[in-house]
Amino acid sequence: MFKSFTRSDLASLALRLGLAAIFLFHGGLKIAYGSTTWANSPLSDTEAAPAIVQALVAWGELLCGAACLLGLLSRLAAAGIIVIMVGAIIFATGKVGFAKIDFDRPALGKEAAENPNRVDPGYEYNVAIIIMSLSLIALGSGPLSVDCLLRRKGGMTAAEAATAAGGHHHAPTPV
Repeated sequence: MFKSFTRSDLASLALRLGLAAIFLFHGGLKIAYGSTTWANSPLSDTEAAPAIVQALVAWGELLCGAACLLGLLSRLAAAGIIVIMVGAIIFATGKVGFAKIDFDRPALGKEAAENPNRVDPGYEYNVAIIIMSLSLIALGSGPLSVDCLLRRKGGMTAAEAATAAGGHHHAPTPV
């Protein structure tokens, strides 16, 4: 089945599905918790953003995740994800640094069992998501997407639709 798709087509699909899983989960969780109150949770160690910003982030994550899943305006969704991640770095994770390693926390014993996490996440996660999103912007939605289906219905040939969706119109390289 996948022999007719290029490596770029499969990479685009993998990026879309990965980003969709992450942002459908995170956006859905924020909305379930309360789209304007999730940053006020006891689990949050940053100062809460205004309610409107919290709502925009929660719904933005959910909608961008859904768009990536469907392959509908994937490049725009990836750009939205980048904006959210840059905001997260500026207002939350950037304060920690790339990652915070606490060598003073014990690695063994009772104290370690009570607080085993010696590494606090910083903005390394955000950077990884930004790189995934930039890759999706470069590749486009690919042929297994709503974008490609809409272009085909618009009168484009399959090759034109694949090129417009970020694919290539040359003969596919077997995977």
